Amino acid sequence: MKKIVLFMLSALLALGLAGCASETTPQASPSPMMTTAAPATQAPTTAPTVAPTIAPEQTASSMMSTGAPSSPSAAGMASEMTDEDAMTVAEAVSTEVARLSEIDKATTVVVGDTALIGVSFDAQYQGEMTTRIKDMVADRAKTADARIQNVWVTADPDLLERVQALWDKRDGGSAVADITDEFQEIVNRLMPQG
Repeated sequence: MKKIVLFMLSALLALGLAGCASETTPQASPSPMMTTAAPATQAPTTAPTVAPTIAPEQTASSMMSTGAPSSPSAAGMASEMTDEDAMTVAEAVSTEVARLSEIDKATTVVVGDTALIGVSFDAQYQGEMTTRIKDMVADRAKTADARIQNVWVTADPDLLERVQALWDKRDGGSAVADITDEFQEIVNRLMPQG
């Protein structure tokens, strides 16, 4: 018991000293080019319209979103990307995600700063969608293009088919504005019910 109390007092003293030391020691500022997603337990710094969390499983596979919260609507989307940029980014994200050993194919549609990614697993991978795989997919998507802030992932066969249909429309010449409603509907299906 005395050891525990002594340990806790030592830890508090160390934290106090570390706090004092950090006030007097200049800290290097983070690189403006480096961004990280806030942990799921940290409150967002902007007022979210949708809090991205792991959606409950609707089938054998599951879906998720990572990154800063947002709702992909025509009015709420960042207009930083042109239609051509969105296609280029979607292709880069799909290529990057497909490099994961667990993933056989990835199909990505990008609207604003949001990537909707449908994945099919490699034949040798016998598991289902896990948090580890979701995080790896999201990291790869954000690595492919820094403008991607939100990532929604699904391995659900029905939703994967719908994501592929959206890609086909975009590849066939449809503008982002032409697919925004369908994109939003799929993202809404991936959002947690509550």
